[in-house]
Amino acid sequence: MEKSKIIVFLDSLLKRPSIQNADVDAIRDEVINGDVLFSNITIKILTILGAFISAGFFFLFLGIAGLFNDELGQLISGVISLAAALFLFKSNKGLFWESIGVMLSMVAHGSIFVSFLQMDLNLSVIHLVFICISIGLIIFADNFIQKMSSVIIIFVGTTVWLHDFHLWGMVPVLSGFVAVALTYYTLKETEFISASRLNNISFAPIRLGLSLSFVVLIGLGAINWMFFDVESYYIPYVGSILILGCLGYILFKTFKKFDIQNGQLYSIVMLLLLLPLINNPGIIGSVFLLILGFSAGYKIDFSLGLMGLIYFISRFYYDLDYDLLTKSYMMMGTGLLFLIAYGVFLRLESRTKLMKS
Repeated sequence: MEKSKIIVFLDSLLKRPSIQNADVDAIRDEVINGDVLFSNITIKILTILGAFISAGFFFLFLGIAGLFNDELGQLISGVISLAAALFLFKSNKGLFWESIGVMLSMVAHGSIFVSFLQMDLNLSVIHLVFICISIGLIIFADNFIQKMSSVIIIFVGTTVWLHDFHLWGMVPVLSGFVAVALTYYTLKETEFISASRLNNISFAPIRLGLSLSFVVLIGLGAINWMFFDVESYYIPYVGSILILGCLGYILFKTFKKFDIQNGQLYSIVMLLLLLPLINNPGIIGSVFLLILGFSAGYKIDFSLGLMGLIYFISRFYYDLDYDLLTKSYMMMGTGLLFLIAYGVFLRLESRTKLMKS
């Protein structure tokens, strides 16, 4: 969102009774002048790519220096790198040192992980340690990328436990719980950012981390057949039900937000149309992410949902055990259904504008 739109949004947001006791001036100054929300996403992507390359060369240097000859040396180098990264994140010395901090954090995670593997620790135990590290980084590291990646490590890394306990088919259920957390976190944005400075600067990276974790989880759940034989444990229905519940609530809130009459009826109709796809959480999850991004004004969520919808629908038709002619008829019917839905929304939008005028 542009800064002018953010200012208008803040003016309306900070007038709500729920945050009248909050420090309004501090919140406005933090959001408008802080670089957390307005730093270019391209710079963040280049920072991650540069950190990956730098971390690779740094690993090579550590290997030549002999620090990787034993697990203790790797663990020590990882702890030192993590401490240095935290120092750079807290110092706020600028983009260059922030990039160095991201690189050192990658080196720290890689070194600690490899050292634990050489100690023959179970992957579930290793992930438990990384959960503790990630929680610490979310609290103490004032860095967008680090907070976001820590959230991803916590949720996506949980699949290690599921695999270790032979419950890989529970991945869709995990994605359903992440959808619930993402919905709650997004709809409670005002309360979170006004609660404290830590919540204010952590909201955007944590919310994006939840979105990316959700995308990864529904992707893993959809392609599980490529890696695991889990037919007897594959229960996507619970995850789909949770996602559908979140979607229905968001639809109701969205229709209410735009003063559209019969919003409950429209929400129920859309949920009924998606109900036959209950065994395909990928499509339902993509629709959920798309509607959530549209309702809350997050373009990244909207784009991820749209790309996921295109992929999962294409994959759904490809996997159908029908001839090409039948698949063509079904695709034509689906396209017609989306056109009808688009026309209905256009009509509702025009009616809403007339009512307001």
